[in-house]
Amino acid sequence: MMTRTEAPIPHPVTGFTVKPLLKVAPAGFYGSVCAGSVNAAFFAMAPIYAQTLNYSVQEISLFMMAGSSLVWCFRCP
Repeated sequence: MMTRTEAPIPHPVTGFTVKPLLKVAPAGFYGSVCAGSVNAAFFAMAPIYAQTLNYSVQEISLFMMAGSSLVWCFRCP
């Protein structure tokens, strides 16, 4: 034992529902879902698109890095 004090009693875990979130911020919820979908589509399909253009592995890596950097630039104010 590292200490003489007793460990705190954990609180019971409560569930999470989406309804209160939708009532408070519907635009934020749908915006984050759309942004996540676009991000997932880019990271899933961009390497396949680059591969159909006969890019090498290094070129595909640079293509993905450029795409990620471009997204980051648009997120910054």
